[in-house]
Amino acid sequence: MVNLYIAANNFKYEVILGFHSCTDDIIFEWWEDSELWLGQNDCNTLRWVNGKFCLGDASNISYTKNYEYPSLLALIKGCIDEINELNY
Repeated sequence: MVNLYIAANNFKYEVILGFHSCTDDIIFEWWEDSELWLGQNDCNTLRWVNGKFCLGDASNISYTKNYEYPSLLALIKGCIDEINELNY
């Protein structure tokens, strides 16, 4: 988590990718469900749950299994792919 926030503290890009500030308690909003709420941008939610990094919305951990990634880097790449699709 420290490495994430060294690089991406309060970072937002386009309509998909956005990380909460490292000082924002909202990261732990869903901790009782064993989830970390890493970020939100527009209606897209970035979270960590069950050892995976997921892109979904407030009601869904991920849009589909295809939006569940094994690493933070894979999540960021997946978000970039989504951004590129929206821009075309």
